[in-house]
Amino acid sequence: MIDLNKKREAFERFHAKECNCSYESLRRQLDRQEALTGHRYLPTSPRHEAWLIWDAAWNDASAQVLPTWISVDDEWPPTDIMVLICWADAPDVTPEQDYMTIDEDLNSVWANYHNDAPSHWMHFHSVPNVSGAANE
Repeated sequence: MIDLNKKREAFERFHAKECNCSYESLRRQLDRQEALTGHRYLPTSPRHEAWLIWDAAWNDASAQVLPTWISVDDEWPPTDIMVLICWADAPDVTPEQDYMTIDEDLNSVWANYHNDAPSHWMHFHSVPNVSGAANE
């Protein structure tokens, strides 16, 4: 996953071209502004609004392109949805399929691996849909 600094640099390089200034000059200006105000982009500025749109679009595009393992420490999968699972302490083990379900005490539990809970999970991605015309 791309880190925030790389995403911000890409945004600022794009914005520098739009402003017809050098990236280095814009970066120095933004560094000073952040040091003085605590905000890299002033909250009510058009640049801040552009950053919010850029960030949201980048995140949406990344989610569609890059399958991502999600740590169970950060987020649990939705209940009764099949996901891929893996274990950080056993990286050579092939990922398995499992799902979260609710036990009799209304706790979320892994259906098949509750004794050896996985460390990470990932949504299945949709299978490509090939039209019938291509198969004729």
